[in-house]
Order: sequence, then structure tokens, then C-alpha cells
Amino acid sequence: MDCPLCLVQKNENAILFENDNLVGTLLTTGISKVHFKIFTRDHTLDFKEYKFKFAKIVKKTINILKTNANFNDYNLIMNLGNANEFQHLSLDIVARFENDNVILGWKPNENAKSKLNETFMKLNDALKGYEFKLEVKKEITNDAKIEKINDNGEEFLFFKRIP
Repeated sequence: MDCPLCLVQKNENAILFENDNLVGTLLTTGISKVHFKIFTRDHTLDFKEYKFKFAKIVKKTINILKTNANFNDYNLIMNLGNANEFQHLSLDIVARFENDNVILGWKPNENAKSKLNETFMKLNDALKGYEFKLEVKKEITNDAKIEKINDNGEEFLFFKRIP
């Protein structure tokens, strides 16, 4: 069976944007009247390699969709790991409209429920010693600086925060 996401790449009419790494398409069988999927061009499950590429394009895509499709709320659904049947990293942007009747959910797994206490104890033991600090920032200074944060040369604007 051919991979549906690889087939989309062969249909130029289905692609709304593409670059060397990612492809974006509007799903005709989406769960909302605006259901946009961004996925890796190649079969890969390596999120580390793509996390900044996704972050950069997702923000732009959401802004474009909001402006042109007239919605305010949305759900993001990230598909990665071995449970991903198509072996592409992908992110779905599901636009939400008033009274859209879109229900995102899952059927509770009774097996998981019975192991909840055991899982909780393992995680509790593993997290002992970690300090989770919540920092409240009051204002942002005007002295922003651009920094390269990865080997690909992608640049992000950082603001200095004053506690």
C-alpha cells in the first residue's frame, strides 16, 4: 500500500506550501472545515531534527489560516513515534468554529487504568530531586537580540526579561 502522505506530495494541486523538509496541505476529509496538515517530506520519526522547522512554519501557518479562514481557536495534534502509522512526523492544525461539533477524545484504556498507581510510583521516584521552578516575569526590556540556536543557522529573536 502506498503511503497517503507520499501520494499527496505527487499531487501539486493538493500542496499549499512546501520546502525542502516539510509539506502543508488542507485535508479534504478533515474533522473540521479547516483541517491543515504539515508533515515531513521523508519518512522519519526523528523529532529532534525537525522541531525548529515545525515551530517556525506552524506559527506562520496559524496566522495565515486565522486571517483567511476566519477562526480564533484551534487544536494542534502532533503525530510522532512508532504509533504513527505513516512514519512521517506530522502536525494537524484543526480550526475550531462555534458549534462545529468537533469532538477530540479517546476511549479510556482499562489496562492503563489498572497500572496507574504503578506508573505514578515509577514517575514519582524518577522525578525526585528535580526542582521545577516557576519564574514570574514582570516586564520585557527593549534590548532584543538575535541568536542562532541551532546548527542550521536559524535565527530567533530573544528579549531580555526583568524579574
